[in-house]
Amino acid sequence: MEENFSETFVMDKGTVGNTNYLAIPFNSINKAGAALVINTILSPEMQSSKANPLGKGDITVIEEAFLNTEEKALFVLNNEGTISIETLESKRLPEFSSEVVPLVEKFGERKYWVVNRGRHLLRLLLMTPLIVPIVSVSMGIQINFVPLGIVNSFLAFLIIHIVLAIPYAVWFIMDSFQLIGLGRESQEIQLGANRWQVFIHITLPDLLPTLIIAGGFVFIFSFSQYFVTMFLGGGQIRTLTMDMFPYIASGQRAIGSVYSILFLVILIISLLIGKQLIKKYQKKKEF
Repeated sequence: MEENFSETFVMDKGTVGNTNYLAIPFNSINKAGAALVINTILSPEMQSSKANPLGKGDITVIEEAFLNTEEKALFVLNNEGTISIETLESKRLPEFSSEVVPLVEKFGERKYWVVNRGRHLLRLLLMTPLIVPIVSVSMGIQINFVPLGIVNSFLAFLIIHIVLAIPYAVWFIMDSFQLIGLGRESQEIQLGANRWQVFIHITLPDLLPTLIIAGGFVFIFSFSQYFVTMFLGGGQIRTLTMDMFPYIASGQRAIGSVYSILFLVILIISLLIGKQLIKKYQKKKEF
């Protein structure tokens, strides 16, 4: 009787170069099983070996370095064996169709899936300072600052501006992470880089344009704040908007117009600086 490969699949353990891997045959008769294993970004040696290294047809590869002891026990059965899909699902992995790569890689996709589960709650929490009226946010922060003795100080001014600006910056960065993905990071990890090296050479350069844009936006937002600066700074902190607003409110339009033009010039200069930094980064990246 022919074995039903839609419920079980064979796993072979082998070595290509200096890399240990687990190879799962991926073909029409066991697609359902192999679809539960991630098809990682492979090193050049593995890319050349992917066609048929073990005589099993097309394969999907998992780096052993990504598996902890429990996961190795789940995926490796005496170097070759069968594992039921029910066993995999009992580990609470998300369900996927045969056309979708599953989330099994520990460093990358699986971790992303766990974080992704609380994504909407995290976004809602980050939006709270923007949803709640700014007067309520400012008064709540001031009430908590009174026992600390930092009301009407530069520290209070700094904290309120950070609290109000963080949601904008984080939204930029979160969207950028979603666009960039974890492919390049996973590849560097497989080639032997540690997480610090990956952050310095891959993650940070990829995020640099986003960080420049987010920094420019946060600067514009903070630079234009009047109420929170006056409320928590107690008039002790002088900014351009603090000097400009009284002239506009009192009807001294000539002086107010000068401040307004100066305000716009500073904002335009900050945008141009950000644009030049991004251009410089893109040219450097091309080379």
